[in-house]
Amino acid sequence: MNSINYGYGRVSTVGQCYEQQNEELKKAGCVEIHLEKISGKKEKLPLRDALMRKLRKGDFVTVPDISRMGRNQIDVLNIVNDLHNKGAHICDLRLGIKSNTPTGKLMVSIMTMIAECELDRKKENQQAYYNNRKAQGLPMHGRPSLKKNVTDDILYLLKEGHSYSYVAEKLNVSKTSVYRTVKKNGFNMIND
Repeated sequence: MNSINYGYGRVSTVGQCYEQQNEELKKAGCVEIHLEKISGKKEKLPLRDALMRKLRKGDFVTVPDISRMGRNQIDVLNIVNDLHNKGAHICDLRLGIKSNTPTGKLMVSIMTMIAECELDRKKENQQAYYNNRKAQGLPMHGRPSLKKNVTDDILYLLKEGHSYSYVAEKLNVSKTSVYRTVKKNGFNMIND
């Protein structure tokens, strides 16, 4: 029986693109590639689960990064275990690890632990960032909005005929903030 090299890739949000993963999987010689846009927090990953059902002994699932296979370390290790029970294996392109040897299987386990640790650290850093912004009275997301009086001053100076550059310098705001204020308020002017 011939083994098949399947590819699996996943991105977590609609704004992300999996083209790079697709290219990596093609270069790795994957015969069939499964790509999905879905958060790893979801319990069910439909394309991954469908792929798992079709695997046979000797098949490989090639992934750009093993962490893409599941929600957390336990989930990924369970998937790797299911693969081994079927006689199939996983190949992590990022690290060049294949789980078809005892050493490879050990490395896969270690790498899933490291991936989960990295994710936990990222979450801690994000929380610290948000706590710091909150303590300073800054908004949690995005760029801070201009105060109403600054917006009014921008529009007033522009109506008086001043250039965008002059207004930005005079009010100590970026030129981009001036453009954004004009666009947001429907002010139509080409003074610059």
